[in-house]
Amino acid sequence: NLFAALPTSIRKATSYGQKHYAIPILLDHFEIAYYQITKKNLGLETPQSYGELLRYLEALKGNVEIPLICAGGGDTELFGFVSAMAELLYGAEDYKKAVAVLRESSNMNKDNLPEAVTKVLDEIKALQERELLFPKWTKTSKGDIKFFMQERKIGSVAMLLSQRRDIEYNLIKYYESERFPKYDNAAEHGIIAPQIVAVLLNGKKSAPLVLGHLTSADVQSDLSNESFLAPVASRAEAYDRQADDIRFWAASCSAGPLNSIEQECENTNERRHLLAQKIRAYLER
Repeated sequence: NLFAALPTSIRKATSYGQKHYAIPILLDHFEIAYYQITKKNLGLETPQSYGELLRYLEALKGNVEIPLICAGGGDTELFGFVSAMAELLYGAEDYKKAVAVLRESSNMNKDNLPEAVTKVLDEIKALQERELLFPKWTKTSKGDIKFFMQERKIGSVAMLLSQRRDIEYNLIKYYESERFPKYDNAAEHGIIAPQIVAVLLNGKKSAPLVLGHLTSADVQSDLSNESFLAPVASRAEAYDRQADDIRFWAASCSAGPLNSIEQECENTNERRHLLAQKIRAYLER
């Protein structure tokens, strides 16, 4: 069994119905990271629900210039944040339905975004209007994030683990990684964790052996150490605590790791960018 080394929830990442179209190898993750110095000074607890997150961000106002920010000038980061907010608000199943509606709308080249998506964007706009989310986040670059960190202007930042890895340790060490909180604790939730996957393209007898090797504990440990991403095998050693946490969150969520809108909706960089621009235009109205 090629999936024997993987936790049950992580196996769901590449399943469609009862069939698997690929096998996960590594996980990235769209996280929210809290600036620990301000958090400690204000005596704040890590938010466990969306309501708690809103109260947390309100508490940051007046104490930091930017309660929450994301490098939304990049398409990947924009899609990641919108996806995380959609999953937070809808839960995993309705998130998948919203993505499917968006994919169908995009394939038909419709000008307007579907209501399932605009409801999420309206919630994001409300965060902007309340000055909880940096108003110009859709124009913010990863370089801007580093600058704001140096100036100690950020209370929390939404970003991919892979983006986190590109930030100098003396800056990022003060930001504690967490999964996005839930809006409805009764809903089935996952995490937005784009996957690197392996696919069988032929029927050669050696192919399953190669895939089995890629999910073995030793190879998974090596892959995590080389990529700085999270391993999927239960017994593999992760590169660090952040990578280990992602595997734990993916395994403990009933819906497991979910792809972002970027992976699910478009198959070319040009089409992805057009969709990102459409989302930015809506948010900037």
